[in-house]
Amino acid sequence: MLGTLIKKELLDNLYSFRFHVSSVIVVLLMILSVLVLKQDYETRLSGYHENKRAYLEDAKQHKSYFMLMFAGIGVDRPPEHLEILYTGVEKNPNRKTTIHPFYKPEFTGELNINPVFPLFPAVDLIFVVSIVMGLLAFVFTYNAVSGEREMGTLKLLMSYSVPRDRIILAKWIGGYISLVIPYIAGIVLCSLIILFSAKLHFSALDWGAFALTVLVSLLFIAVMYSLGLFVSIISRSSATSISILLFIWVVFVLVIPNASPFIVDQVQPIPSVSEVMSRIKYKSGSTITDILNESISGFEEATGIDMENVDFKAEQEQQEREQVEAESPRGEPRRQQPPTPQQPPTPQQPQTTAQLPEGVDPSQIQQLLGEITEADLQDLQIHGCEAYIDAKLKEKMGMSLEQVKGMYPDVERAIDECKVRKTELEQLKKSAAAPQPQTAKPASPAPAPAKKVSIRDTFSTFMNQSDDVKGKFYTRIYNAFIDANKETSLISKEEMEKFDRQVRNQVAMTKLLSRISPVSSFIYAATDLANTGIEHEWDMKEALWDYQNQFREFLEGKFSLPDEMRTNPVFGGFFREPEYNLDDLAEFNYQPMPIADRLSIVLTDIFLLFGFAVVFFMAAFVSFLRADIID
Repeated sequence: MLGTLIKKELLDNLYSFRFHVSSVIVVLLMILSVLVLKQDYETRLSGYHENKRAYLEDAKQHKSYFMLMFAGIGVDRPPEHLEILYTGVEKNPNRKTTIHPFYKPEFTGELNINPVFPLFPAVDLIFVVSIVMGLLAFVFTYNAVSGEREMGTLKLLMSYSVPRDRIILAKWIGGYISLVIPYIAGIVLCSLIILFSAKLHFSALDWGAFALTVLVSLLFIAVMYSLGLFVSIISRSSATSISILLFIWVVFVLVIPNASPFIVDQVQPIPSVSEVMSRIKYKSGSTITDILNESISGFEEATGIDMENVDFKAEQEQQEREQVEAESPRGEPRRQQPPTPQQPPTPQQPQTTAQLPEGVDPSQIQQLLGEITEADLQDLQIHGCEAYIDAKLKEKMGMSLEQVKGMYPDVERAIDECKVRKTELEQLKKSAAAPQPQTAKPASPAPAPAKKVSIRDTFSTFMNQSDDVKGKFYTRIYNAFIDANKETSLISKEEMEKFDRQVRNQVAMTKLLSRISPVSSFIYAATDLANTGIEHEWDMKEALWDYQNQFREFLEGKFSLPDEMRTNPVFGGFFREPEYNLDDLAEFNYQPMPIADRLSIVLTDIFLLFGFAVVFFMAAFVSFLRADIID
């Protein structure tokens, strides 16, 4: 009896016009999607291998490990075999990054937003199953019971005393088989395309993952078919049934999966990548100061010239004078015009203070000098008095030094007093560091200001030093750079791992909310099994960070070799490295996750799909047993 009923339902569907149309649509879509994505995959694979060779050739052109450390080495995201079937997050076109030894690498554009966004939808098998097959399941079931009730055939069937449970089982089995026939046919044709493709080489892992995705797809189709049958049973007419099912389809397929990331982003927002990078730069700002301080100290030690005595302005003023002379007619120098009454008054004229904005007291400028303490000495040594006063004016008065100069010329006197104060602080620091004398000595008068040295003379003095002195200077700067960047690397690692945890928490909440829809569970399960889902993103990032560690260890190994092995001259021979050779530099080779790991990840979604299928089928089964067939 049950077999006869199943055969009846199956033949009714197979001979129907909707079966023929749906078969053409499904098979054609599956074949076209695989052919298009196959072409895209082959292009990406070819580009991946070409770029891999190009990155290595570019690295070989640097000629020194020091240059390689600055430039880094390029890495492309390897394409996944199953992306020709389930693109997942692999549809993201940003597939390049550069590996540096200190900052955590990221594929450009990856995970800058919640990675659930790019999962919905794409014209691949995910699209065919979740969108097309989900809709066809409703098309096949909307009048499975309500239509027969309207035509009276269901009442006629019940008059033969056929048990209701067998009728509903026959309708589910016969209708489900007729629905999945086009999908199975499409899968077979897609498999043949893969088998006979010269550039696609599926491994046993790939075929196993593909088979699991097919089973998950069949489970999802069962969920949607059971839901459609249930609505058809509780609806009094086919028109009501199709209206309800279309509403459910829109909510399940479009609303819930796409709205969930936006809702979670409002409830649990995370900082942008630019904000994270700004935090890293802010926290690592002291490392730049350390490099600068070490550079200044090393240069002063090598040349014996105090950087405060270098006249940086003289060179610029000389260049400006030469430019003016070159631009004057017939090469004649431009004559200086006598001052006009409209020119600013001299510093001795007190009436200029009236030009300051209302509420600004000139004594505030002098008060700034009284706030200079030993804690400001380092800032003064690095940036100079003008930069220090400029920063203080902006902080206290909201005006720059240039603005104040135009309204209060006495500020030049304040700059001179700042330099005197700086000299005093330096003398105090030196006297505090020097050993205390046994007997008191009369205080010596303040030293006369040292003679200014031009930039050219300073550079000439350095270049006239011995190779040993210059080599020690470069080594000192190099070591300072390495130490500072190691500290920056730790800061970057801490901030990126913190950001990574925030993204993972947001994704977990998004998944939890979106799993209200079986479509979401199917997409998560299929893409993770195909190794093109969100978990693949985390795994790829871990592999990228592991490769960065290998790259850093490679460079540190070269830099830590003994002096007798350093034969490659850098910086004109003042600094030496080992012979530049990248033969032992490891390549970035990503190994896909094992099938067991993928299964452990998707078990939750598979159980949810199975639960949806059981609940909807039991709802349909019980509703049919209790339905009032005779109106």
